[in-house]
Amino acid sequence: MPISSILNLFGGSDRITVEELKTMMESKEDISIIDVRNPNEFKSGHIPGCVLIPLSELEGAENIPSKGRLVLYCAAGVRSMKARDILKGRGIKDAVDLKGGIGAWIKAGGKVVKP
Repeated sequence: MPISSILNLFGGSDRITVEELKTMMESKEDISIIDVRNPNEFKSGHIPGCVLIPLSELEGAENIPSKGRLVLYCAAGVRSMKARDILKGRGIKDAVDLKGGIGAWIKAGGKVVKP
């Protein structure tokens, strides 16, 4: 059973851990990963397969991916929590943020792409 299904059985969660994200990616679950950092931070390295939509542009963005659950991340988790709240205010209910951001991802050995 996909991790998101398990979370939904228990009322869902607004945050996921790096381990949960890795499981979602490995199981090929339908997810869209959004990096809400600024373009310079994105260029320094980002999670494979993500798209960049800086927090400052998120409120008016029309190019928000609609594939599966939305996973938001930033450097440490503060901006991604704000981004999740913005999206929920826009009616997007299946958005979660990555606890600890890309810092936690890197610390756990997650792959990082540099353009």
